[in-house]
This record gives sequence, C-alpha cells and structure tokens, in this order.
Amino acid sequence: NHFFGLLFPSSAGLVAGLELMQRTGWRLFHRCVVLGLHPCNVLHTNQLYVSNVPYVITESQLKRLFDKFGTVSSCKLAVDARSKSKGFGFVEFEKDSDAQEALSTMNGFMIGDRELRVQLSDRIPPM
Repeated sequence: NHFFGLLFPSSAGLVAGLELMQRTGWRLFHRCVVLGLHPCNVLHTNQLYVSNVPYVITESQLKRLFDKFGTVSSCKLAVDARSKSKGFGFVEFEKDSDAQEALSTMNGFMIGDRELRVQLSDRIPPM
C-alpha cells in the first residue's frame, strides 16, 4: 500500500480539490492524504516581504527601520554567495497588527532614491 500527499498552490486550489474529492466520492483519492496548502503560497499575516531595499542597507539597519512598529522577531536580508545584499528581505513581527501598521506606513517609504515596496509575505525567508 502506497499513500501520497497533496499540496495545493492556493486556498482556491485546496477548496477545488476537496470539492472534487467529495463529488467523486473520494474514489480517485483513496490512497491520498490531503496535507493542505504549500507553505510558499500562504500569506503570513505577521511577516513582510520588503523589496527595492538599497544594497548598502544591512540587516540590523533594516530591523531598526521596522522596530518602531512593534517587536520584530526576525529580520533577514537575502544575500548572494559573496554575502552582498540582493535588495530584498523579510521582516517578521510578533503581532499581526504591528506588521499591518508597518506595511501601511513603510510601503512607498523613500530611502535615498529608492522607494521600498512592502507586502505580506507568501515566501519562505532565506536561511
């Protein structure tokens, strides 16, 4: 007996898959375990994806920019093999409400000649 799992790319895909399983009486899926949404496509309501970050900004400087909105539990800048910034990162807050406030305030915030783009994250931060 072999079993396999399904990961859906979106909540709409999950709902459609479950409806199909229900309509077919689960016949097509008798050996399938539904695991849920793929983690890369789930919006994290307390984690922000920050892009268009100036390459000279460090992780600690990015964290300080967002600290004023609440407790930042994690701040990661994506870097290349030479540890140079790729110009985007992730800021995670302890509270969803703090992330929402930071999003509405910091999206469009100018640092030098660059305008930050901030949105809820649907990605897994770099290690």
